[in-house]
Amino acid sequence: MIIGPGRALLRAGLVDELNLLVHPIVLGKGHHLFDDLDQTIPLALESSASFGSGVVHAVYRKA
Repeated sequence: MIIGPGRALLRAGLVDELNLLVHPIVLGKGHHLFDDLDQTIPLALESSASFGSGVVHAVYRKA
């Protein structure tokens, strides 16, 4: 979930890089991070790393 002003910054096109930490946990029915965005924001995967805990760090930039 993007917290704080993150969604507004995405909508305004002010985000150059998006860092996601994905934890391997399933809760209920799942959750979509960007359900309420009304536009497509093309991103390209710049790098990723996985940790022993199963967490994946993915870095995306505007495509």
